[in-house]
Amino acid sequence: MDLVYERLSMIDGVNGLPNQAISIAHYFEMNGDLCQDPEMVVLVNASDRTAEAYSFQQAMPPIYQEVYDEGNRVDPALKQNLNTFLETWLDNLVNQGHGVEWEGYRS
Repeated sequence: MDLVYERLSMIDGVNGLPNQAISIAHYFEMNGDLCQDPEMVVLVNASDRTAEAYSFQQAMPPIYQEVYDEGNRVDPALKQNLNTFLETWLDNLVNQGHGVEWEGYRS
């Protein structure tokens, strides 16, 4: 599957840190619709070279999870779970040939 990357500047710095938000997703087609399998919003902090999960969603079965609530409070267990999934997924993406570095990325 192709990997789709999208900048989400409207949620940059959501957790009070100098993060830039990106969405990464795989899509599949079902009945003419594109469905996420999965999509994650990731907060990238270039200064300390870290990335952390912000949200996870998939189409089938429908799941949406967000680490931070409206008050910017974190769910530590969900954050750990999603970060573990993110680490595994990023390793899989590199192994699938998507690359180690993002080319053409501009802040």
